[in-house]
Amino acid sequence: MSVLIDHFGWLGHPAIELSGSRIVAMACLALALVFMYRSNARTD
Repeated sequence: MSVLIDHFGWLGHPAIELSGSRIVAMACLALALVFMYRSNARTD
């Protein structure tokens, strides 16, 4: 959600364009979420 707020300049914040480093950071966060989900699914 923060990427959308930054990109479109919502809530009075200045707009920040989507760069390659921000895309890589989002991919790393998504990968971390996948790992957390998989580790919790195995213990149940």
